Amino acid sequence: MLDALPPIGDEWEDVVEASFRPASAQVALVEWAGQAVWPLPVVPIDYLRVRYSATGMDQARQKGTPRAGEPLVDRYLLQLWPDPPAPDAVIRETSRCAAYWHAHARTLPSPPTREQPAEAKRQERAARVRARFEAAPAAQSHLWGGPLPDERIRGNG
Repeated sequence: MLDALPPIGDEWEDVVEASFRPASAQVALVEWAGQAVWPLPVVPIDYLRVRYSATGMDQARQKGTPRAGEPLVDRYLLQLWPDPPAPDAVIRETSRCAAYWHAHARTLPSPPTREQPAEAKRQERAARVRARFEAAPAAQSHLWGGPLPDERIRGNG
């Protein structure tokens, strides 16, 4: 966790950045397939920028998983700092491995904004209320304090 935008070292072959808003104060880096987990000391602020830098990805893919005691071929760096939201960015792409994953990521839908899940819940609640009302309008007349509105009014929601 850094205080400001860090410089990018020349040793990094592949570098990507994205905005990140922690969902809770407990943030962790999880290894692929959940094999290992490292808690991250993230300050609970609304907006962070994340940079993921890598080197040796193609060589590591060709070599395969190292055995105990073998030197690592690939290296990675995860950096976080406070920054307002901005579009995801591929800063540097030199490996075939990174190019493959970037192409795949471009086919995925954008994650929801912070407001979209709340709006979806609101619409779901409204649909449930409408469904209950339409299923048994006579049973709902007490909510109106008298006769139910006519079909033309109810059709407007």
